Amino acid sequence: LDGQASIPAIQRLRAAATELLGARLGHHLVDVGSGTGDVARTLAGRVGPEGTVLGIDASATMLTEARRRTGTSTLPVEFRLGDITHLELGDATCDGTLCERVFQHLASPRTAIAELVRITRPGGRIVVIDTDWGMHAIHGADPIHAGSIAMDGVTVRIRSPRDAIALGIGLLTEDRKADG
Repeated sequence: LDGQASIPAIQRLRAAATELLGARLGHHLVDVGSGTGDVARTLAGRVGPEGTVLGIDASATMLTEARRRTGTSTLPVEFRLGDITHLELGDATCDGTLCERVFQHLASPRTAIAELVRITRPGGRIVVIDTDWGMHAIHGADPIHAGSIAMDGVTVRIRSPRDAIALGIGLLTEDRKADG
């Protein structure tokens, strides 16, 4: 997980997810699939001492590491063992939920999203980040092959974001400035 967390694209994705979550002072947030707790600790810094962040993971090993990394910090963060399809939290008990790269491993993603909706208060935010293994974007220096998207065994040439939208493909894009 640390190797993945060091990849610039993952860092940008996490930053965008944190912004979408809209974490503010006093918020009560849940990070489902919290792993080593890096994102939960970042969120805890945003909610301040009046807020809370609960990191939930299905792996006791990950939770042990998350707690070790948190150490004696005074951040308002707690880590618990849990199952995303049956969260031991009351209805509408948090201001927002974040779930990163968990859904691809689930047998019942609909049950999981229903749980996130159940625990999030009306008006709260739910941010789910995951990989759609049924769609792969191919990008390279060769303009003949760049911009191809493979979906269900069919490769489609994408020439512009407008083409993607016409096909019903959602794109998250970003502007990048050259280093130096």
